[in-house]
Amino acid sequence: LNSNCLTSLMSTNYKDDLSSFEDDGDSDEENESDAIHPMDVLLALIHCSDDFLRQILYSKLATCQLAVPLLLPDPKKGTVTLMLWAMRSIVKEWKQPNGVSTEQRIVDCTAPIVSFMRYGNLNEFSKSELLSNILSKHNHFFYWNLIDGPTPKRRAVDGLVDVCWYLPSGKKDDTFHSVVTFANLHGDCSSHPQQREFLAKA
Repeated sequence: LNSNCLTSLMSTNYKDDLSSFEDDGDSDEENESDAIHPMDVLLALIHCSDDFLRQILYSKLATCQLAVPLLLPDPKKGTVTLMLWAMRSIVKEWKQPNGVSTEQRIVDCTAPIVSFMRYGNLNEFSKSELLSNILSKHNHFFYWNLIDGPTPKRRAVDGLVDVCWYLPSGKKDDTFHSVVTFANLHGDCSSHPQQREFLAKA
């Protein structure tokens, strides 16, 4: 990102921007807290970005081996956006079992999708942690509660579906021998029928 863009982002009142995505029924306890969940900051940034900046953000997230939003909810409007255009900038490379390398835009890659959803509240169990452990023993692809102490309450993340990809290295100990897409629905899937039905069909 160029210096002008960084300067603009640093001068942004992120608390006001984030509050525009909060539900009107937020409790006084939530509003009194200054702690902001990292995923809420990311979603607010994506919502406030144009298509070009979104492609840059997605490319940077993918380069850092982090999951990117596929279905982006707008809590204020009640809409869900499929973020394929933002993902057009993501290029991945992997190796087939015969050692042949393939490099391709991820939106053009045909791969099976494994979706993770939960019903109800299971705060003691993290799907994101499980997914990260399946994909790699070294990288944290999906964010979960890694912060020491109490984790800030999520204000806008529920309903988000983020995705990442398992990319085989062509070695015998690969967990999978072809590209696999992993999708993670945040929050109780019974409260997000649009996202649940999309993932069920995918």
